[in-house]
Amino acid sequence: MSAHPQQPAHIIRSDAEAIEVAKRLAERFAVDASARDRERRLPVAELDEFSASGLWGITVPKAYGGAGVSYVTVAEVIKLISAADPSLGQIPQNHLGVVDILLQTATEEQKRHYFGKVLAGYRFGNAFSEAKSKTPAPSTRRFASTATPRRSTARSSTAPARCSPISCPPWVITKRARRSSASSSAMRQA
Repeated sequence: MSAHPQQPAHIIRSDAEAIEVAKRLAERFAVDASARDRERRLPVAELDEFSASGLWGITVPKAYGGAGVSYVTVAEVIKLISAADPSLGQIPQNHLGVVDILLQTATEEQKRHYFGKVLAGYRFGNAFSEAKSKTPAPSTRRFASTATPRRSTARSSTAPARCSPISCPPWVITKRARRSSASSSAMRQA
């Protein structure tokens, strides 16, 4: 899969349009869903069509060019896609979570930049925790953390300790937001 969208995404403008687009996609995705699942084929073309449809940008606020749909609409869209192909229905969860973290924690400059990327068809995803979640003690972790880059990892070269607001990847924004939130909580408790 390419890091860049194969085609620009459609920009959805309303809740009603989001549901209509989801219904049309669901009809197409349902046709071969069981065969893809049975043959263990990755839905690469379908995933590209899914993000190009504009549905991955429906939570971008109207102030940034998106539809800013309701949570009810997001749930309905995911329900429609999941009914057609459960494998496809669960994929945007992480992306939508990153978009929400950006909405909550990013600077205005970052929001304009990253929301523009989302509306162009880019998909975000990473290992991250929801706000206010607890991280297990190091001895109880099963997997190495991917949310906190270390100098020896490949990410350290792509995300310097000090990156500009536009060049910071979402996982850096999330990490900084967690640090900021922890600092705020500690200050309120003092």
